[in-house]
Amino acid sequence: MSILPAAIETFSAAPGLVLLRDFLAPARRHAVLQAAGELASQVDSEARRGLRPPLPSPEHNLPGCADFVRLALPLAAGAVFCDDGSGAAVQARTVSCEHFASYGDGHSLTYFRGSGNIPIAGLGGDWLQRLGRLPWVVEELHTQR
Repeated sequence: MSILPAAIETFSAAPGLVLLRDFLAPARRHAVLQAAGELASQVDSEARRGLRPPLPSPEHNLPGCADFVRLALPLAAGAVFCDDGSGAAVQARTVSCEHFASYGDGHSLTYFRGSGNIPIAGLGGDWLQRLGRLPWVVEELHTQR
């Protein structure tokens, strides 16, 4: 995958943060935004049902408390990425996540841990492979191993 230098933005105030313009085609961007919005609404609705109690987060980067709810989120027609690194998509009935209804300045935050637990949300089955080939990701993975 070749990335034109004009499509790359870095930020001196946030070393390591890279913005890749046009990483997704315009039609894919629209699908991802729509699917992500629907997923966020689904997570919020499930959390508001109150079937599980909020838990204090022992590890977060905030000076105060942060509570989250563990959810088993049903995916009616959704798929998740395979956990084997193949980039293939598989059908899953549920994914688990940790949802903070009010994090930091009051925004919501949801963690889906493990690639086999990440909803595709319009990204397409090749997304993790494309992400894994980016030079910044390759370098970070090499450094971490």
